[in-house]
Amino acid sequence: MRVRAYIKQHSKELLAFAFGMALFLVGAWQLDLIAAEKIDWTRSGPKREILPFWFMYDADAYVMFFAWIMIGVAIMCVTLWLWEDS
Repeated sequence: MRVRAYIKQHSKELLAFAFGMALFLVGAWQLDLIAAEKIDWTRSGPKREILPFWFMYDADAYVMFFAWIMIGVAIMCVTLWLWEDS
């Protein structure tokens, strides 16, 4: 019963936090998919570093998914900040 009451009392905060977490995880997953196809898994070619802002292979998608990560983190931070005040 205590869990149901807590969820009922903080349902907006829980939904906002879950939305931010979903944006973060989907953005990170998509960035991983973009980078994974560019890695030389057989190690036959020259070593290439894939780090943020060093190589932008698909610039539009890269920026979009990186923005999803940053928006997700911002939503989670604001949600936790407001949750602390309530």
